[in-house]
Amino acid sequence: MDDHPSGSRAPHASELGFALALILVVLAEGAIVHFLLPAGWFWPKVVLAAVQLYGLSMLIAWALGPRLYPHRLSAGMLELRLGQLYVGRVAVELIEHAEARIEKLERGAAHWREGEVLLSSRGRVDVRLVLNTPIEVERPLGEPVTVSTISIAVDDPRGLIAELEQRRMLPPASAAHETGPLMGWLVPVADLLA
Repeated sequence: MDDHPSGSRAPHASELGFALALILVVLAEGAIVHFLLPAGWFWPKVVLAAVQLYGLSMLIAWALGPRLYPHRLSAGMLELRLGQLYVGRVAVELIEHAEARIEKLERGAAHWREGEVLLSSRGRVDVRLVLNTPIEVERPLGEPVTVSTISIAVDDPRGLIAELEQRRMLPPASAAHETGPLMGWLVPVADLLA
């Protein structure tokens, strides 16, 4: 089975275009500020260049996060991510109910409610997973949070739900031997090292 079904990808096309436009603005701003400062101001120029490089790296990380760290469904495990920072791993058999439900959210990517996390993209989530056993969701600042409901944003909510339903009906032995195309190359390497 596919390690990265189309329904499990977080929507990200508009964020990448927006980030590319912002990168051009940040580079232009850096050049203008560099030329406006007097030639003798070496250290202020170095500090401003460092701040701009840091800002560019954060902007690139924000734009590429959903592409480099997408949701993954493989070997009976659903890995839900919001870029590199938020990670929740759910065994497919722990999913009691999955429903397509669009919910608009305020600013911010991760939202926390009592027993629930919402991992949004473009200010929305559209799949809600209710678990029969709580799991921990890792977050960048602070201890992991235990939740029993996770809402995520995906390109094809109905496709993801259908894939989850299909995998929940598979016997555990057949799901245990699955490797997807992105991680399949690691198996021979692991065999060589063993």
